[in-house]
Amino acid sequence: MRFRSDLHPGDVAAPVAFGHFLVRPIAATMVPAMLVGLVLVLQQQDPLPYVLWSFPLALALAGIWTWFRIRSVIVEFVVTRNGAAALTVMEAVHSRSKPHIQRVFDARAVARGAQVTVGHATYTLETEHWDDMAELLKSLTAAKAYYEDTGGHSR
Repeated sequence: MRFRSDLHPGDVAAPVAFGHFLVRPIAATMVPAMLVGLVLVLQQQDPLPYVLWSFPLALALAGIWTWFRIRSVIVEFVVTRNGAAALTVMEAVHSRSKPHIQRVFDARAVARGAQVTVGHATYTLETEHWDDMAELLKSLTAAKAYYEDTGGHSR
């Protein structure tokens, strides 16, 4: 079964997904740069030298921030009877290959969502981004139990 969060980019090209996740970092990095530029103008100082280095720096920082974010935000789980795969934004966009299914070690509800350990990684999922959280936890728990009962082998 496939479970998608509301952050999932859907069936769009990678540049579109990157652009979607780039909006907030651009806002977060450009607002301070624009405010300092405004202060310089209000003080009747030339803002051009500042703008020439701050805006490219802000855009580069936003791009790097987005690059790491799309490789770390989990937006999809593929659950089979004996394991699961957690897919990031980039993996979901480039999902041409079969996902790497790993053993589910833990799946439990916590205060604001769920904590899931698949393979060697632990993920904290927020309920607000996963509409079918209860069904996801149920499937992950079943995959964990199946693996423990059979040792990971088909019956």
